[in-house]
Amino acid sequence: MSKCAKALFLFSALQFVALVAQLMPASAQQNPFLGTWSTTQANGRITAFVDFFANGALHLSGPVTGPSGGYIFHECGTYHFNPAQSTYEVVFTSYFPILAGEPGPNNLNIPLRLQYQFPNPDLLIFSDGGRYVRQPSNPWPVPPNGCVA
Repeated sequence: MSKCAKALFLFSALQFVALVAQLMPASAQQNPFLGTWSTTQANGRITAFVDFFANGALHLSGPVTGPSGGYIFHECGTYHFNPAQSTYEVVFTSYFPILAGEPGPNNLNIPLRLQYQFPNPDLLIFSDGGRYVRQPSNPWPVPPNGCVA
C-alpha cells in the first residue's frame, strides 16, 4: 500500500470514529464515573475501591476482617446514571469469596438510588455522604471468574 493510500485510509478511519462518537448518546460519550475510585475512613486510610466500566458493570472491593480472618471482598453488579437529574442507581448481583459460616452481603439484588455530584473531575460525592477520589488503578482487581465462586 502506498503512503498516499495509507494516509487516505487513516483519514477515513478517523472520520468514521468521529462520526460514531457523534451518533453515540451523550451519556456514553461523557460518563464521569468511568475508572477507579477509592473511599477512605476519617483517618485517611483507604477502605474500598470501586471500578466503573463503560458497559455499565461495577466492581467494589476492599479488605474485610471476619470470623474466617482477613481477606479481600468483592461485589459486582451494574450501574446507570441520569445526568439530567444527577441520580445514580447500582444493583449488586454477586460477590466473592463465599465463605462457609459467614453471611453474604444483605444488599444483593436491591437497587440503591442516590443523588451524586462531581465538585471536580476527581471527586465524587453521593447523597449518603460517600466521598470517592479518582485513582489510577485498583490493587484488588476483579477476580478471574468475576464475583462468582
